[in-house]
Amino acid sequence: MSLIEIEKLVYGGDGLSRVEGQVVLTPLVLPGERVTVATSKIKNGLLRGAVSQIEQASPHRITPLCPYFGACGGCQYQHSDYEFQVEQKRAILLENLQRLGGMKYEGELHTITGDPWFYRNRIQLHFDKGRSGFHRLGSNQLVPVNDCFIASPLLVDAIRQLGEIATKTEWPSFLAPPGNCRCVTDRWAERRIILVLSLLLKWNFHRRGCRQSKLKSWCTAATVLAAWMARWF
Repeated sequence: MSLIEIEKLVYGGDGLSRVEGQVVLTPLVLPGERVTVATSKIKNGLLRGAVSQIEQASPHRITPLCPYFGACGGCQYQHSDYEFQVEQKRAILLENLQRLGGMKYEGELHTITGDPWFYRNRIQLHFDKGRSGFHRLGSNQLVPVNDCFIASPLLVDAIRQLGEIATKTEWPSFLAPPGNCRCVTDRWAERRIILVLSLLLKWNFHRRGCRQSKLKSWCTAATVLAAWMARWF
């Protein structure tokens, strides 16, 4: 275990600190916080931190609204107030412009913000053994969810409906991990939803003599799935 102090946030939301000359990237922390972390090596000079205990919390730390925050990998900033989130994203942008783009911008950088909740017009759900949800933070493991506080109301409804029908025995067996469903709504009107399904079919298309028949089967399966989904949406 190491006691570290977070210097700043970097792109992606991780907090940057240093231990014995090595950079430590730790998720779910805020600048100025002192935390005890367990570290693991990513590569030479770079470690990954996992918070064990927050010794000194930032005054900007709040209780996340979403119950999945910290497990789900979809959000990185909900543990801080919204004004601080915007401030940190502005600072990250300016640093990247200088560090990666070689441009030092010294003028005032204005931000355009909106409601921090229920704004996102696209999500990607994953399925596994009758469950649906998002990937866990830092991995491809599934976190089952039935809500999302940053997705638009129409997408939240899709999350719940897909979560319900994925548990049913009629759920197509050919939609296997890492199959997923991308849900997209009209950005402004939000009167309709588009489902883009990605199927993993465990067939070998490289064997001579079976490509055409299996491609036909794939098209048939996709057609059946589309018709089956139409009963629910």
